[in-house]
Amino acid sequence: MRCRALARSLWVFLLSLCAACAIPTPLPTTGSPAATATFEPDPTPRPNPERGFTADSSYPDEPALDPWGKIAWAEAQGVPIRLIRRTYYLHAYAHQETLPASLLATVAQDLSAAREAGVRLILRFAYRPEENSETATYCDPPLEHILSHLRQLGPILRGGRGAIAYLEAGLIGPWGEWHSASPEAALLDPLTGFLEGPQPPCGRANYDRKLPNRKTLQIVEALLREVPGRLVAVRSPMAKAKLLELAAGGEEGTYPAAFVPLTAVEAHQDTLKARLGGHNDCFLASPDDNGTYFYTPGPQQELEKEYWSQDSRYTVMGGETCTPVPYIPAGEDPAAYVYAQFRRFRFNNLSLAYHPDFIRWLAAQPFGDGTLLSALQRDLGYRLHLRRATLLPARAPAGFPLHITLELENLGFGGIYNPKTLILVFRRERDVRVERVLEEAFYGPAPGEGPRLYSYTVPAPAEEGRYDLYLKISDPDLPEDIRYHVRLATRTAYEGGMHALNLTLELAQPRIFLPLIIRNAGGPL
Repeated sequence: MRCRALARSLWVFLLSLCAACAIPTPLPTTGSPAATATFEPDPTPRPNPERGFTADSSYPDEPALDPWGKIAWAEAQGVPIRLIRRTYYLHAYAHQETLPASLLATVAQDLSAAREAGVRLILRFAYRPEENSETATYCDPPLEHILSHLRQLGPILRGGRGAIAYLEAGLIGPWGEWHSASPEAALLDPLTGFLEGPQPPCGRANYDRKLPNRKTLQIVEALLREVPGRLVAVRSPMAKAKLLELAAGGEEGTYPAAFVPLTAVEAHQDTLKARLGGHNDCFLASPDDNGTYFYTPGPQQELEKEYWSQDSRYTVMGGETCTPVPYIPAGEDPAAYVYAQFRRFRFNNLSLAYHPDFIRWLAAQPFGDGTLLSALQRDLGYRLHLRRATLLPARAPAGFPLHITLELENLGFGGIYNPKTLILVFRRERDVRVERVLEEAFYGPAPGEGPRLYSYTVPAPAEEGRYDLYLKISDPDLPEDIRYHVRLATRTAYEGGMHALNLTLELAQPRIFLPLIIRNAGGPL
């Protein structure tokens, strides 16, 4: 009897010991404690990749790109830049099919120099560096030469894609601006109703509206093909609408039948519609921006403007001004009107070089807590603000699934038009880091759509300890160069390309249950 009682006591003791081998608390569930951090926006203008003011450079006037000189020139005006528009005038080679090796080497070296300087280029290739007039020297080359030149440039551009923001369609007309096309080459068609007056040697007088035709479409498709993953900006909303109509089998020589803007579902795809952006090189010059829009004020002009306003939500919009001061409708407040137009058309960038008097006008206009120039410096392009970050759970076993939710808002005029990589970083003592990719092709919220929630599930790090959480938005072409990381417009610590999320994760190594087998040699207990 005493033996059985002793055995029973031993059994209870061993069961208690075995229980101590199990995980001390249940696995966290959705009801487990969460950690949340909220943030205020940072109004400081911050340079960011692929947005803001741009400097200009052209070949052959500047035989080699000097990005450091352009950066210093802009900083002397108090405006840091991350973009340079580089235009290559190829008039010397317009009547030959082969580009010289020296030119190809120059383009490659320019891309390398931009990369070393931490900037990106807006590229334009053109053949006519002068205004169309009775004394014009250069006309458009034949289509075959243009396509041959693009095939030769393609490998250089693909190899240096990390230094390219996007391309402007260029190639046709004076300065590659798609007006005054030469009738002999017929790279664009005249628009019925705008053929009055005598014609210069190379076609229409400057700033006339021209329609893309099938030759134009071939040029644009060649540009897109030679530089995959980058957008091509065209000179007017009518041009994009007509290119899409032609690609769908529409007829040449007619005004577009429809203006249907890009939607969120269609955006960021490898399609003609998604990869065509815009550039306006006479912004705010007149009611129609000197032929950028339908000449006559009224419903058709407004249709074109609203089309470009909505379409640029998911593409790119840049350009320059061409008049000393902006056109301001009667009764409008000048600074408020100009700012509203930049926001309406979702400008990502604007030339700081031209028109210089217009830039000085911006700098002289009080606006908000500063000037209109400083407001544009802050708001051109994307301006992502992290409103809130939530981690669930905040305590867990190592390797346990974690839920991270980010509430982001785009406070800028434009959007991110080249994909980024969104990364969650876990950091503990001695700067041990574990990274989890949240999204490989991240574009963030579109401008004007308000706050948006992004939710992800990722495994926690495999080692126990205390981790601080950070957010990194890197560039897939140049992931290790923090100059190409996106910096949030948020009041939070920023170091080494990472934003502090002010969240902490406690990880414990899970204890594994070890079953204990007892042999009873003395019969039943």
